[in-house]
Amino acid sequence: MTGWNRTDPLQHAPAWPPHAGGRFYGNACELANTTLAVGANIMYAIPIFVPTTTTYTAISVEVTTLKAGASIQLGIYRDLNGAPDALVLDAGNVSAAATGLKTIVISQALTPGWYWLIGLASDTPAVRATTAAGGFRMLGGTSGTDVTTHVGWSVAQAYGALPNPFTGGGALLVGNAPRIMLSY
Repeated sequence: MTGWNRTDPLQHAPAWPPHAGGRFYGNACELANTTLAVGANIMYAIPIFVPTTTTYTAISVEVTTLKAGASIQLGIYRDLNGAPDALVLDAGNVSAAATGLKTIVISQALTPGWYWLIGLASDTPAVRATTAAGGFRMLGGTSGTDVTTHVGWSVAQAYGALPNPFTGGGALLVGNAPRIMLSY
């Protein structure tokens, strides 16, 4: 995997603690939570760092305001130089017609490195979201004078099966991003 493979200065172990069973992990930029009315046919890509080889058993998103008949497609992409690239897993979809944590059972082994968690909604439900307020600038800026904290990518994409590779174009996501999580 290319991109952000970071280890400590002594090269003994990953610089991030390993993920523990029974916990939920998501956006590496996350500092605070809010809600977000996601756009229909907008694919959101959120960075996550996997510090050790782990087989994840669930991918989740929390719906905070339902939208009758709406669904959210969830998945995982590999990183290539700080952007989503090849599809790792199209996990399927969850209903956004009721509120609460929506989980898809998976069995996906990921090796150490950066990945992108994906959410693609058929309509405009609101979901638990992370906000970049005071967040990390790990995705960089669009210029030397850009002081915006970017929390992921967004790109127009027709709702349905996730494309492979990631849809071209799009933009760095500013502000809030869906809080998509992995657990095992």
